[in-house]
Amino acid sequence: MEGKKDQGDEKILNAIIIACVVGITIILGLIYYNSLNEIGFSELYFNDYSKEITDGKISFNYAIANHEGVDTTYEVTCRKNDILLGKERIFIETDGKKSFEKLFDSENGTYKISVEFVNNNQTYEIHFWTQTDEEYI
Repeated sequence: MEGKKDQGDEKILNAIIIACVVGITIILGLIYYNSLNEIGFSELYFNDYSKEITDGKISFNYAIANHEGVDTTYEVTCRKNDILLGKERIFIETDGKKSFEKLFDSENGTYKISVEFVNNNQTYEIHFWTQTDEEYI
C-alpha cells in the first residue's frame, strides 16, 4: 500500500513540476511578445520662458525628446491665442532630443502662447500666459 502512495505522490510532484515549467514558458513568451510591441512616446516641454513681453517680443525655449523607438519627424506649430505664429517640420532620431529658441513680435497684453504637435494620434501641447506690461488700476 505504501508503494502505491509513493507512486501517487510522485505523479502529483511530476504534475506540479510540469505545470511550473509550462507556466514559466508562457510567462517568458508573454514578456518577449510585449517587449516587441513596446509603445513609444515623445516629450514636449519648456526649457525657459518669460511671461513678460520685452521690447515688443515674446521669447521662449522648448525641447522635444523622441522615445518612439523610431526616427520621427514632428510638425510643430506655435500659436498666440489661436493665431498661428509659426509651423515647422522637425526631424529627431530615436532617443534624441532637440531644443529650440523662439522669438516673436507681440504687443502688450495677455496672450496664451502654445507649442503643439500630433504624433501617433496623440496630441502634445504646452502653453503659458504672457503678462502685460500695463499696470492694473
